[in-house]
Amino acid sequence: DYSSDGYVAVPSLAISSDGQTVGVAWVSSRRGELLARISVDGGDTWGAITALQRRGANAGSGFPTASGAEGRVGFTWTRPSTVFYQEYDTSGGWHSKQVVVTTPDGMSPEHLAIRSAAAGLQGGSKVGIAYGGCLSDPCDMWGLKAPGDDLLWIEAGDAGATWSSPTVLQPRSASSAANLDATVHWSDANTRYVLWTT
Repeated sequence: DYSSDGYVAVPSLAISSDGQTVGVAWVSSRRGELLARISVDGGDTWGAITALQRRGANAGSGFPTASGAEGRVGFTWTRPSTVFYQEYDTSGGWHSKQVVVTTPDGMSPEHLAIRSAAAGLQGGSKVGIAYGGCLSDPCDMWGLKAPGDDLLWIEAGDAGATWSSPTVLQPRSASSAANLDATVHWSDANTRYVLWTT
């Protein structure tokens, strides 16, 4: 219900590979406040609610997604010009929120807006994010008009402290105008799976 505050919308869940660290995130208000909560005992008890984004996390298909690996869970979301990432691990608690990429991004062709990100974690420190990079601003929500959007990939080997340059996984074409709604699974050090819609 987007008519009032105090509701829970678009929840996302992640579980670490040992099943003990569980993270949930959800949009909690009409203004787009994004909240998260962590359990370190498989969901029996839960820590305090943490605000990942105070407003705007429901803009531009920016709803949260989550992923888990060894003793850690990570959350990613977007605003119309930015991909964000924040991680929790059992040894250090919450890491600082990271600005992963912003637009315009200087690529060729240049992406002018962003939407629909998904993260995949691997091992103790690796994280990758697939996201839609729009060739117009604002994004065409349904990909029905030119120029559409590309599916891009970016990754880090240090829990999100530093990021690679973005690469295009799937360029916009006549048969795949809206490359969105990705799911990411990073199965081992060298294998990444990405599923998306066109």
